[in-house]
Amino acid sequence: MSKEEIKEKIRRDINPGSGLSHNKGQPKQAPYAKQKSTSAKFLTNCSAEHAESLKCIERNYQNRGACEPFFQAYKACRRDENEKRKEANASKEGWSLF
Repeated sequence: MSKEEIKEKIRRDINPGSGLSHNKGQPKQAPYAKQKSTSAKFLTNCSAEHAESLKCIERNYQNRGACEPFFQAYKACRRDENEKRKEANASKEGWSLF
């Protein structure tokens, strides 16, 4: 690329043209995006255990071992929740787990 071609490219990048606008350094909005969501959906009955484990991590970010009881409580809650879901799905479809 010659110097003139580089200068022209810079001019085009700075001024995108008539009817077009710059995104001011922000990522472009996806054309299929409907609206911005500020949070992900986290659908579980274990939200209290999850929140407690996150609070513990924030308090003890260098000592993961201090939060182990909170992690185990959350894992146990999720395990029980998944077992209940499996049993409910098996009873609906007429399948047996054993």
